[in-house]
Parts: sequence; structure tokens; C-alpha cells
Amino acid sequence: MIKTTITETTKKYDKEGHLIEETTRTETTEDNTITFSSYPYGTTQKDWTLTTNVGESL
Repeated sequence: MIKTTITETTKKYDKEGHLIEETTRTETTEDNTITFSSYPYGTTQKDWTLTTNVGESL
């Protein structure tokens, strides 16, 4: 079984660079597919983290 967790954090800043809003969303899925890997006991777990900074100057 593969369990995938995605955490997305969105941060909004004003023109002076002060944080005005922060939103975090987490999504977890489980897949019943049997996989074979080199990980001990034949289990696989993937953790993904996506961070975006909206309104930040590049």
C-alpha cells in the first residue's frame, strides 16, 4: 500500500513584505497497489511538501 500526503502552504505578503495571510491545505491518499522496493519490509511511503509564496517579489 502506498500512502501519499501532500501539504500545500500559501502565504500572501503586502508590498512592505509583511505576512497578511497564510493558508495550509493537507491531502492524504492511499493506494492499494502492491509494490516491491528495496525498503525493509516491502513498504513505501512518500511525503510531498509544496510551498508557494504569492505576492513575493522575484
